[in-house]
Amino acid sequence: MTDTNDKLRGLFLAALMVLSITVGSIAFAGSAAAAGNNVTLADDPNFDDRDANLSSGSVWQGQELFLQNDSSAAGSSAINEDTDLALHEVNDDRDGINAAPLKQFSLSSNGTYLLDSSNYDTGEYVIVNQDANRALKFDGDNGMVESDHDPNSDNVTDASFTITTQDFTAEFVDDDGDAIDSVEDEGDDASEFVSFESNRGTFDVEVSADGLDDKADFQQIFNQSGDMTTSWDDDDEILTLEDVSEGDYAANFTGIDTGDYEFTFEVPDTGVSETDNITVNEKAAGSVDFVDSSVDVAQGGVAKITVGLSDTSTGKLLIGDWDDDGFQINVTVDDDGDDEVTVYFNTYEATSFGTGTFSGENDLFAVSDDDEIVGGEATDGVSDLLDAEGYPLSAQTG
Repeated sequence: MTDTNDKLRGLFLAALMVLSITVGSIAFAGSAAAAGNNVTLADDPNFDDRDANLSSGSVWQGQELFLQNDSSAAGSSAINEDTDLALHEVNDDRDGINAAPLKQFSLSSNGTYLLDSSNYDTGEYVIVNQDANRALKFDGDNGMVESDHDPNSDNVTDASFTITTQDFTAEFVDDDGDAIDSVEDEGDDASEFVSFESNRGTFDVEVSADGLDDKADFQQIFNQSGDMTTSWDDDDEILTLEDVSEGDYAANFTGIDTGDYEFTFEVPDTGVSETDNITVNEKAAGSVDFVDSSVDVAQGGVAKITVGLSDTSTGKLLIGDWDDDGFQINVTVDDDGDDEVTVYFNTYEATSFGTGTFSGENDLFAVSDDDEIVGGEATDGVSDLLDAEGYPLSAQTG
Protein backbone atom coordinates (compact mmCIF):
# COMPACT_ATOMS: atom_id res chain seq x y z
CA MET A 1 0.00 0.00 0.00
CA THR A 2 2.83 2.27 0.93
CA ASP A 3 4.54 1.47 -2.33
CA THR A 4 1.37 2.34 -4.22
CA ASN A 5 1.00 5.72 -2.44
CA ASP A 6 4.63 6.55 -3.10
CA LYS A 7 4.15 5.88 -6.78
CA LEU A 8 0.98 7.95 -6.92
CA ARG A 9 2.67 10.73 -5.03
CA GLY A 10 5.56 10.58 -7.43
CA LEU A 11 3.20 10.86 -10.39
CA PHE A 12 1.36 13.73 -8.73
CA LEU A 13 4.56 15.67 -8.06
CA ALA A 14 5.70 15.12 -11.60
CA ALA A 15 2.39 16.48 -12.85
CA LEU A 16 2.82 19.53 -10.60
CA MET A 17 6.28 20.06 -12.00
CA VAL A 18 5.00 19.95 -15.56
CA LEU A 19 2.13 22.25 -14.64
CA SER A 20 4.55 24.62 -12.93
CA ILE A 21 6.69 24.81 -16.04
CA THR A 22 3.63 25.43 -18.22
CA VAL A 23 2.32 28.17 -15.95
CA GLY A 24 5.81 29.63 -15.73
CA SER A 25 6.06 29.91 -19.49
CA ILE A 26 2.74 31.72 -19.61
CA ALA A 27 3.90 34.10 -16.89
CA PHE A 28 7.14 34.75 -18.80
CA ALA A 29 5.25 35.73 -21.93
CA GLY A 30 3.15 38.13 -19.88
CA SER A 31 6.28 39.64 -18.32
CA ALA A 32 7.88 40.42 -21.73
CA ALA A 33 4.74 42.09 -22.98
CA ALA A 34 4.57 44.18 -19.82
CA ALA A 35 8.17 45.33 -20.28
CA GLY A 36 7.14 46.62 -23.67
CA ASN A 37 3.99 48.14 -22.19
CA ASN A 38 2.13 46.65 -25.16
CA VAL A 39 3.17 49.78 -27.09
CA THR A 40 3.49 49.57 -30.85
CA LEU A 41 5.83 51.84 -32.76
CA ALA A 42 2.85 53.89 -33.89
CA ASP A 43 2.20 54.75 -30.24
CA ASP A 44 5.83 55.23 -29.22
CA PRO A 45 6.69 58.92 -28.55
CA ASN A 46 10.29 58.46 -29.73
CA PHE A 47 9.11 57.00 -33.02
CA ASP A 48 6.51 59.74 -33.42
CA ASP A 49 9.06 62.54 -32.82
CA ARG A 50 11.83 61.13 -35.02
CA ASP A 51 13.23 63.04 -37.99
CA ALA A 52 15.11 60.05 -39.38
CA ASN A 53 16.29 56.58 -38.43
CA LEU A 54 19.88 56.38 -37.23
CA SER A 55 22.07 54.91 -39.93
CA SER A 56 25.73 54.60 -40.76
CA GLY A 57 26.77 57.26 -43.23
CA SER A 58 25.73 60.90 -43.02
CA VAL A 59 23.02 62.54 -40.89
CA TRP A 60 22.08 66.22 -40.68
CA GLN A 61 22.87 68.23 -37.58
CA GLY A 62 19.64 69.03 -35.75
CA GLN A 63 17.83 65.83 -36.68
CA GLU A 64 16.41 63.63 -33.94
CA LEU A 65 17.62 60.15 -34.79
CA PHE A 66 15.59 57.05 -33.90
CA LEU A 67 17.02 53.68 -32.86
CA GLN A 68 15.39 50.55 -31.46
CA ASN A 69 16.06 47.00 -30.37
CA ASP A 70 15.63 43.99 -32.63
CA SER A 71 14.01 41.05 -30.86
CA SER A 72 15.53 38.66 -33.39
CA ALA A 73 19.12 39.88 -32.91
CA ALA A 74 21.64 37.80 -31.01
CA GLY A 75 25.03 38.29 -29.37
CA SER A 76 26.59 41.75 -29.26
CA SER A 77 24.04 43.07 -31.77
CA ALA A 78 21.19 42.37 -29.36
CA ILE A 79 20.36 45.43 -27.25
CA ASN A 80 17.49 46.17 -24.88
CA GLU A 81 16.58 48.53 -22.06
CA ASP A 82 19.19 46.89 -19.81
CA THR A 83 22.06 47.38 -22.28
CA ASP A 84 24.52 50.15 -21.41
CA LEU A 85 25.08 52.23 -24.56
CA ALA A 86 27.41 55.15 -25.17
CA LEU A 87 28.04 57.71 -27.89
CA HIS A 88 31.73 58.14 -28.73
CA GLU A 89 33.56 60.32 -31.19
CA VAL A 90 35.78 58.48 -33.68
CA ASN A 91 39.41 59.55 -33.21
CA ASP A 92 41.30 61.67 -35.72
CA ASP A 93 43.16 58.69 -37.15
CA ARG A 94 39.85 56.84 -37.67
CA ASP A 95 41.29 53.68 -36.13
CA GLY A 96 39.34 53.73 -32.87
CA ILE A 97 37.28 55.89 -30.54
CA ASN A 98 38.05 58.65 -28.11
CA ALA A 99 38.00 57.02 -24.69
CA ALA A 100 35.61 59.38 -22.93
CA PRO A 101 31.98 58.87 -23.96
CA LEU A 102 30.02 61.97 -24.95
CA LYS A 103 26.79 60.44 -23.69
CA GLN A 104 25.75 57.26 -21.87
CA PHE A 105 22.20 56.01 -22.21
CA SER A 106 19.87 53.02 -22.42
CA LEU A 107 16.78 52.25 -24.48
CA SER A 108 13.39 53.12 -23.06
CA SER A 109 11.13 50.42 -21.65
CA ASN A 110 9.63 50.29 -25.14
CA GLY A 111 13.05 49.42 -26.56
CA THR A 112 13.55 52.75 -28.37
CA TYR A 113 15.71 55.86 -28.08
CA LEU A 114 15.87 59.29 -29.74
CA LEU A 115 19.33 60.82 -30.21
CA ASP A 116 19.27 64.62 -30.59
CA SER A 117 22.10 65.43 -33.00
CA SER A 118 21.80 69.17 -32.33
CA ASN A 119 23.73 68.56 -29.10
CA TYR A 120 26.89 67.58 -31.00
CA ASP A 121 29.36 69.26 -33.33
CA THR A 122 29.88 68.11 -36.87
CA GLY A 123 32.12 65.07 -36.96
CA GLU A 124 32.23 61.26 -36.96
CA TYR A 125 30.54 59.30 -34.18
CA VAL A 126 29.65 55.76 -33.21
CA ILE A 127 27.39 54.09 -30.64
CA VAL A 128 29.09 51.44 -28.53
CA ASN A 129 27.52 48.54 -26.62
CA GLN A 130 29.52 49.02 -23.41
CA ASP A 131 28.54 45.63 -22.02
CA ALA A 132 30.14 43.86 -24.99
CA ASN A 133 32.59 46.60 -26.05
CA ARG A 134 31.31 46.53 -29.64
CA ALA A 135 30.59 49.38 -32.05
CA LEU A 136 27.06 49.11 -33.44
CA LYS A 137 26.10 49.72 -37.04
CA PHE A 138 22.47 50.79 -37.48
CA ASP A 139 20.17 50.18 -40.44
CA GLY A 140 18.62 53.37 -41.79
CA ASP A 141 15.51 51.48 -42.91
CA ASN A 142 14.40 50.70 -39.36
CA GLY A 143 16.92 52.05 -36.84
CA MET A 144 17.89 48.54 -35.69
CA VAL A 145 21.39 47.18 -35.16
CA GLU A 146 22.63 45.72 -38.42
CA SER A 147 26.05 44.46 -37.27
CA ASP A 148 28.73 45.04 -34.61
CA HIS A 149 32.43 45.86 -34.96
CA ASP A 150 35.62 46.36 -32.96
CA PRO A 151 35.56 49.96 -31.67
CA ASN A 152 39.33 50.00 -31.15
CA SER A 153 40.38 49.39 -34.75
CA ASP A 154 39.80 50.93 -38.16
CA ASN A 155 36.73 48.67 -38.37
CA VAL A 156 34.96 51.31 -36.27
CA THR A 157 34.33 53.28 -39.45
CA ASP A 158 32.09 50.44 -40.67
CA ALA A 159 29.66 51.39 -37.89
CA SER A 160 30.20 55.15 -37.63
CA PHE A 161 27.97 57.98 -38.80
CA THR A 162 28.90 61.58 -39.66
CA ILE A 163 26.98 64.63 -38.48
CA THR A 164 26.93 67.25 -41.24
CA THR A 165 25.61 70.82 -41.20
CA GLN A 166 22.97 71.68 -43.78
CA ASP A 167 23.74 74.85 -45.75
CA PHE A 168 20.59 76.72 -46.74
CA THR A 169 19.66 80.05 -48.33
CA ALA A 170 16.33 81.36 -49.59
CA GLU A 171 15.56 84.57 -51.46
CA PHE A 172 13.12 86.02 -53.96
CA VAL A 173 14.55 86.40 -57.48
CA ASP A 174 13.43 87.34 -60.98
CA ASP A 175 13.59 85.10 -64.03
CA ASP A 176 17.26 86.05 -64.52
CA GLY A 177 18.10 84.83 -61.01
CA ASP A 178 18.73 88.34 -59.68
CA ALA A 179 17.55 89.16 -56.15
CA ILE A 180 14.44 91.37 -55.92
CA ASP A 181 12.83 93.31 -53.10
CA SER A 182 9.48 94.23 -54.67
CA VAL A 183 6.72 92.80 -56.85
CA GLU A 184 3.36 94.02 -58.14
CA ASP A 185 -0.07 92.71 -57.21
CA GLU A 186 -1.03 91.83 -60.79
CA GLY A 187 0.42 91.43 -64.25
CA ASP A 188 3.79 90.06 -65.32
CA ASP A 189 5.65 91.70 -62.44
CA ALA A 190 3.53 89.76 -59.93
CA SER A 191 5.07 86.47 -61.07
CA GLU A 192 8.60 85.92 -59.79
CA PHE A 193 10.48 83.09 -58.03
CA VAL A 194 11.80 81.96 -54.65
CA SER A 195 15.25 80.41 -54.93
CA PHE A 196 16.59 77.74 -52.55
CA GLU A 197 20.26 76.76 -52.33
CA SER A 198 21.47 73.86 -50.18
CA ASN A 199 24.01 71.06 -49.98
CA ARG A 200 21.16 68.66 -49.16
CA GLY A 201 19.29 66.67 -51.79
CA THR A 202 15.64 67.01 -50.74
CA PHE A 203 14.04 68.53 -47.67
CA ASP A 204 10.88 70.22 -46.42
CA VAL A 205 10.64 74.00 -46.00
CA GLU A 206 8.22 75.70 -43.59
CA VAL A 207 7.13 79.17 -44.73
CA SER A 208 5.66 81.86 -42.49
CA ALA A 209 5.34 85.63 -42.91
CA ASP A 210 4.68 88.67 -40.77
CA GLY A 211 1.40 90.18 -41.89
CA LEU A 212 0.27 87.15 -43.86
CA ASP A 213 -1.84 84.49 -42.15
CA ASP A 214 -4.34 83.17 -44.68
CA LYS A 215 -3.82 79.72 -46.18
CA ALA A 216 -5.22 80.86 -49.54
CA ASP A 217 -2.62 83.66 -49.76
CA PHE A 218 0.26 81.27 -49.06
CA GLN A 219 -1.08 78.81 -51.63
CA GLN A 220 -1.48 81.63 -54.16
CA ILE A 221 2.14 82.69 -53.72
CA PHE A 222 3.91 79.34 -53.48
CA ASN A 223 1.57 76.82 -55.10
CA GLN A 224 -0.57 78.75 -57.55
CA SER A 225 0.04 76.04 -60.16
CA GLY A 226 -0.94 73.24 -57.77
CA ASP A 227 2.20 71.31 -58.68
CA MET A 228 3.78 71.51 -55.21
CA THR A 229 2.98 69.09 -52.38
CA THR A 230 2.11 71.22 -49.36
CA SER A 231 0.52 71.05 -45.93
CA TRP A 232 -0.95 73.81 -43.76
CA ASP A 233 -0.71 74.34 -39.99
CA ASP A 234 -3.74 76.37 -38.84
CA ASP A 235 -2.36 76.94 -35.35
CA ASP A 236 1.01 78.37 -36.36
CA GLU A 237 -0.10 79.67 -39.79
CA ILE A 238 2.74 77.88 -41.57
CA LEU A 239 2.78 76.41 -45.06
CA THR A 240 5.12 73.43 -45.51
CA LEU A 241 6.61 72.86 -48.95
CA GLU A 242 7.43 69.15 -49.06
CA ASP A 243 10.39 67.46 -50.75
CA VAL A 244 11.92 70.54 -52.33
CA SER A 245 15.49 70.68 -53.59
CA GLU A 246 17.93 73.32 -54.71
CA GLY A 247 16.42 75.49 -57.45
CA ASP A 248 13.89 78.20 -58.30
CA TYR A 249 10.18 77.81 -57.57
CA ALA A 250 7.38 80.04 -58.85
CA ALA A 251 6.15 82.79 -56.50
CA ASN A 252 2.97 84.50 -57.71
CA PHE A 253 1.76 87.56 -55.78
CA THR A 254 -1.36 88.22 -57.86
CA GLY A 255 -4.14 89.45 -55.57
CA ILE A 256 -1.93 89.74 -52.48
CA ASP A 257 -2.57 92.90 -50.44
CA THR A 258 -0.01 95.64 -51.00
CA GLY A 259 2.49 96.11 -48.19
CA ASP A 260 5.81 94.99 -46.75
CA TYR A 261 6.29 91.34 -45.79
CA GLU A 262 9.08 89.45 -44.06
CA PHE A 263 9.10 85.77 -44.99
CA THR A 264 10.83 83.11 -42.88
CA PHE A 265 11.91 79.87 -44.56
CA GLU A 266 12.94 77.07 -42.17
CA VAL A 267 13.94 73.45 -42.65
CA PRO A 268 12.08 71.79 -39.75
CA ASP A 269 14.34 68.83 -38.99
CA THR A 270 17.66 70.71 -39.01
CA GLY A 271 16.40 74.11 -37.84
CA VAL A 272 18.35 76.09 -40.45
CA SER A 273 16.41 79.15 -41.60
CA GLU A 274 16.56 82.25 -43.75
CA THR A 275 14.46 85.40 -43.99
CA ASP A 276 13.79 87.64 -46.97
CA ASN A 277 11.75 90.81 -47.32
CA ILE A 278 9.45 91.67 -50.20
CA THR A 279 7.22 94.68 -50.90
CA VAL A 280 4.00 94.15 -52.84
CA ASN A 281 3.10 97.27 -54.84
CA GLU A 282 0.03 98.18 -56.80
CA LYS A 283 0.52 97.49 -60.49
CA ALA A 284 1.98 100.51 -62.24
CA ALA A 285 0.02 102.11 -65.09
CA GLY A 286 2.87 101.57 -67.54
CA SER A 287 3.98 103.72 -70.45
CA VAL A 288 5.19 103.48 -74.03
CA ASP A 289 7.51 106.15 -75.43
CA PHE A 290 9.47 106.69 -78.62
CA VAL A 291 13.20 106.11 -78.36
CA ASP A 292 13.85 108.70 -81.11
CA SER A 293 12.07 112.05 -81.25
CA SER A 294 11.60 111.75 -85.03
CA VAL A 295 11.87 109.06 -87.72
CA ASP A 296 13.17 109.84 -91.23
CA VAL A 297 12.58 107.51 -94.19
CA ALA A 298 12.81 107.87 -97.99
CA GLN A 299 9.53 107.89 -99.91
CA GLY A 300 8.47 104.28 -100.44
CA GLY A 301 11.09 103.04 -97.98
CA VAL A 302 10.85 101.08 -94.72
CA ALA A 303 10.59 103.20 -91.57
CA LYS A 304 12.34 101.89 -88.45
CA ILE A 305 10.33 102.96 -85.40
CA THR A 306 11.58 101.98 -81.93
CA VAL A 307 9.50 102.31 -78.78
CA GLY A 308 10.46 101.75 -75.15
CA LEU A 309 8.05 100.05 -72.76
CA SER A 310 7.95 100.63 -69.00
CA ASP A 311 5.85 98.52 -66.59
CA THR A 312 4.04 96.92 -69.51
CA SER A 313 4.83 94.31 -72.12
CA THR A 314 2.31 95.46 -74.72
CA GLY A 315 2.24 98.69 -76.69
CA LYS A 316 0.16 100.19 -79.50
CA LEU A 317 1.65 102.34 -82.26
CA LEU A 318 -0.58 104.72 -84.25
CA ILE A 319 0.62 106.09 -87.64
CA GLY A 320 -1.13 108.85 -89.62
CA ASP A 321 -4.48 110.60 -89.18
CA TRP A 322 -7.46 109.72 -91.37
CA ASP A 323 -8.93 113.19 -91.43
CA ASP A 324 -5.68 114.92 -92.36
CA ASP A 325 -3.74 112.29 -94.29
CA GLY A 326 -6.31 109.96 -95.79
CA PHE A 327 -4.86 106.97 -94.01
CA GLN A 328 -4.46 105.72 -90.44
CA ILE A 329 -2.88 102.50 -89.23
CA ASN A 330 -2.35 101.09 -85.75
CA VAL A 331 -0.36 98.04 -84.72
CA THR A 332 -0.17 96.32 -81.31
CA VAL A 333 3.11 94.67 -80.35
CA ASP A 334 4.26 92.41 -77.50
CA ASP A 335 7.74 92.81 -76.02
CA ASP A 336 10.04 89.83 -75.47
CA GLY A 337 11.23 91.17 -72.12
CA ASP A 338 13.95 93.69 -73.00
CA ASP A 339 11.55 96.67 -72.67
CA GLU A 340 12.03 97.76 -76.29
CA VAL A 341 10.37 96.92 -79.59
CA THR A 342 11.47 97.99 -83.09
CA VAL A 343 8.67 98.12 -85.65
CA TYR A 344 9.44 98.12 -89.38
CA PHE A 345 6.75 99.99 -91.39
CA ASN A 346 6.81 99.45 -95.17
CA THR A 347 5.50 102.74 -96.58
CA TYR A 348 5.36 101.32 -100.10
CA GLU A 349 2.90 98.58 -99.08
CA ALA A 350 0.62 101.22 -97.49
CA THR A 351 -0.56 102.15 -101.00
CA SER A 352 -2.13 98.73 -101.60
CA PHE A 353 -2.83 97.20 -98.20
CA GLY A 354 -6.40 98.45 -98.05
CA THR A 355 -8.69 98.57 -95.01
CA GLY A 356 -9.17 95.88 -92.40
CA THR A 357 -7.73 94.17 -89.34
CA PHE A 358 -4.72 91.87 -89.14
CA SER A 359 -2.70 89.74 -86.74
CA GLY A 360 0.94 88.77 -86.94
CA GLU A 361 3.58 90.07 -89.31
CA ASN A 362 2.57 90.99 -92.86
CA ASP A 363 3.75 93.01 -95.85
CA LEU A 364 3.03 96.21 -93.96
CA PHE A 365 4.64 95.54 -90.55
CA ALA A 366 7.43 93.45 -89.08
CA VAL A 367 9.28 93.42 -85.73
CA SER A 368 12.77 92.33 -84.72
CA ASP A 369 14.13 89.57 -82.48
CA ASP A 370 11.54 87.69 -80.40
CA ASP A 371 9.02 90.53 -80.27
CA GLU A 372 5.59 89.84 -81.69
CA ILE A 373 2.81 91.62 -83.58
CA VAL A 374 -0.43 90.64 -81.90
CA GLY A 375 -2.90 92.70 -83.95
CA GLY A 376 -3.67 95.88 -85.83
CA GLU A 377 -6.08 97.75 -88.05
CA ALA A 378 -5.62 99.78 -91.22
CA THR A 379 -7.88 102.50 -92.65
CA ASP A 380 -6.18 103.24 -95.93
CA GLY A 381 -7.63 105.44 -98.67
CA VAL A 382 -4.45 106.15 -100.65
CA SER A 383 -3.56 104.56 -103.97
CA ASP A 384 -0.19 106.20 -104.62
CA LEU A 385 3.01 106.41 -102.62
CA LEU A 386 2.61 108.38 -99.46
CA ASP A 387 3.62 111.98 -99.99
CA ALA A 388 7.04 113.09 -98.82
CA GLU A 389 5.88 115.01 -95.77
CA GLY A 390 5.48 114.57 -92.03
CA TYR A 391 2.96 112.15 -90.51
CA PRO A 392 1.96 112.00 -86.87
CA LEU A 393 3.11 109.13 -84.64
CA SER A 394 1.67 108.26 -81.23
CA ALA A 395 2.15 105.37 -78.80
CA GLN A 396 0.27 104.03 -75.80
CA THR A 397 0.03 100.94 -73.66
CA GLY A 398 -1.78 98.05 -75.28
